[in-house]
Amino acid sequence: MASLTESSIVFIGGGVMAEALIRGILAKGLAGPGRITVSEPLPSRREYLTANLGVRAIDDNAAAARLADVIVLAVKPQAAAAALAPISGPLAEVDARLMVALTRGLLLDLAATGDVAGVVCVVFIFFFFKQKTAYEI
Repeated sequence: MASLTESSIVFIGGGVMAEALIRGILAKGLAGPGRITVSEPLPSRREYLTANLGVRAIDDNAAAARLADVIVLAVKPQAAAAALAPISGPLAEVDARLMVALTRGLLLDLAATGDVAGVVCVVFIFFFFKQKTAYEI
């Protein structure tokens, strides 16, 4: 996989947590807005992300997954099954993929399908906001 600055980063979900991560990536120069795509179902949120962050925003998780070197699953646990279902096929079509989940349980449904041949690394990140500490499993 290419370095992060050369990678295509896709966020599945364009909520506040995704926005914060994108702002951090842009502020640190880890990737430019042209390398970031957000798949978000709400048209008003897509417009906001495009206008304020300069990223590409679409409403198709499968199309977004096909573009990605890195996928960040930034959806709430109750929306995970619906968000993951369309991307399990595209994941099998790629040679390498880094997946990052912001909630531990998000990738369980995907792993259960067996359609993860293209996934080379899965990172679960969860936050303890009171302690302001991030832990990686």
